[in-house]
Amino acid sequence: MSEFLPKPRWRERLSPKPLGLAIAATFASIMSFGAVLLWALFRLLDWLDAPGWVVGSVWVSLTVGTTLWALIANAPATSSDMEYQPWTEFVVRYVMVGSGTPRPVPLRVITGVLFGAPVACYFGVFFALVLTGFV
Repeated sequence: MSEFLPKPRWRERLSPKPLGLAIAATFASIMSFGAVLLWALFRLLDWLDAPGWVVGSVWVSLTVGTTLWALIANAPATSSDMEYQPWTEFVVRYVMVGSGTPRPVPLRVITGVLFGAPVACYFGVFFALVLTGFV
C-alpha cells in the first residue's frame, strides 16, 4: 500500500467478532449514560413538582422522536473508506437501523421503543457539548 493512500480505519480492519464486541460495549455505555441523564431529568422534574403527565410526555416524546428517526433514517451503519460516520453514530445506526442494509420496519420500531429515550438523552447532551465547544 502506498504511503499516500489512506489506511482503512480500525473498524474496517476488525473481524466481525471483535467489531461486534466493540459495538456492544459502546452501545451499552451510550445506554448507561443516557439512562443516567434521563433519571436526572426525571429527578429535576420531580424537584420542580411537575405533574406526572409531564414526566410521561418527556419519556414518550423522546421515544417517539427516536423511533421516527430510526424509521426515516434509511442510511445504515457503513464500514467503508468512502463514507465517514463517527463511531457513536455508526454504533447507534448499527443497532437501531441496521448494518449494510436497513432492517425491516418492525425491527426498527422495536429498537426505537426499547432504546429511544436513553439514546435521545445521550445525543442531546452530546450535541449540546459539541455546540458549546467542549467536544
